[in-house]
Amino acid sequence: MKVIKFIINEQKLLIFMVLFLTLGFSSIGYASAQTHHVYPGGSIQAVINVAYRGDTIFVHNGTYTENVHVNKRITLKGEGADVVNVEAEYSWDHVFKVSADYVHISGFKVSGATDDQMSEIFIFFTANRHYPKNQLFQ
Repeated sequence: MKVIKFIINEQKLLIFMVLFLTLGFSSIGYASAQTHHVYPGGSIQAVINVAYRGDTIFVHNGTYTENVHVNKRITLKGEGADVVNVEAEYSWDHVFKVSADYVHISGFKVSGATDDQMSEIFIFFTANRHYPKNQLFQ
């Protein structure tokens, strides 16, 4: 009788462990997207660096002087092109460099890339991305 009881308890423990691990592993990678805010005096790049894929970064009205590298699938929303200006910190570099697919950029006035080979928004082409799927709106 004791042997049968032990087997039943062992089976219950095994079933519990399988369910627990299945539920635990199935939730990995499914964090909900967050919205981050950048205010005047803050850095768009610093917020991109801590954002996760799928996050939205909302940039409030003001002038931001920096060169921004977007290397993950995010949405960058400015409060409006008439009130949010991103100027190049280094005129010999692109203002926005986009090296990820499915990046959405809207609501910015972008200026200051004055070098002949530079642009305000530059989308990289890589070996694995022949046709980037990015949206740029003013």
